[in-house]
Amino acid sequence: MVIAPTSLYLFQAVEILEKAGNRQIQVAAQNVYYEKPGAHTGEIAVEQLKQDGINWTLLGHSERRQGGETDEVVARKTKAALDGGLKVILCIGESADERKHGKTEEVNARQLQAVIDAGVKDWTNIVIAYEPIWY
Repeated sequence: MVIAPTSLYLFQAVEILEKAGNRQIQVAAQNVYYEKPGAHTGEIAVEQLKQDGINWTLLGHSERRQGGETDEVVARKTKAALDGGLKVILCIGESADERKHGKTEEVNARQLQAVIDAGVKDWTNIVIAYEPIWY
């Protein structure tokens, strides 16, 4: 089981679960940045998550896609997360308009292809979550 609290409570969630001795529930960040740690205001690097015991991230969520996050950015984040040792919950899905026009398969394939194009070959540590924007 994986929970994904807001970034304000990530480390607190890890501490609470550790103190409770809970090994069944893991914590995921709701986002991760694809660059190494540095001057990237407001972003969380993979290394920062790993050093604090967070092994999962949620990427491509519908709200972020609606906010302008492209397939390519999601793919870069996915590659960086996997390369850094995180597991990824990769959200894919179409908008209401795309669904209405029968483009569900095309959009989902495009989103997955972007991850392949970013160089991801091993999908062992990716969980795909179908999370359409229209839902």
